[in-house]
Amino acid sequence: MIIFLVGMTGCGKSTLGRELAEMMSFDFVDMDEEIIADQGMSIEQLFNRKGENYFRTLESNFLKLALFRDSNTIISTGGGVPCFNDNMKLIKSYKYAISIWLNVSPDEIGVRLFHTPNKENRPLVKGKSQEELIEFAKNKIEERTPFYAQAHYIASSDFLSSSDLLKIIEENKI
Repeated sequence: MIIFLVGMTGCGKSTLGRELAEMMSFDFVDMDEEIIADQGMSIEQLFNRKGENYFRTLESNFLKLALFRDSNTIISTGGGVPCFNDNMKLIKSYKYAISIWLNVSPDEIGVRLFHTPNKENRPLVKGKSQEELIEFAKNKIEERTPFYAQAHYIASSDFLSSSDLLKIIEENKI
């Protein structure tokens, strides 16, 4: 079983994914961290040196490989993964995978991004004020909702916990 956590940057995919994986005795994979390790450069460097299209292709390739994992795994996707190269369709087509959209409000995303220690490593949010980040989040969520909403399950709350996600999984007998 593979559980894909999808949603905006700053919604808690990595934090909650690690906690949930520990609770369920699953492996945990952060796509961004894997790509950074594989490429030997930060996402910002990849964007600057190779371009966004190159980065989105890396994400799609990683996703295709992830579907062949033979262990129970929770995967934190990058925020844009569901929105490019038919990635959401691929996730949904895989028999042993489910996706959960961590749907957090734009105001909360903006606050989190403003206070995150590594925001300067995120090319789409680098150098923005809190108000600009809230506006950015509103625009991106509006743009990405048609993709995120295709997830098998939606967890909507500004204060999601790994226990909330486990409850969704257990209630749906996943």
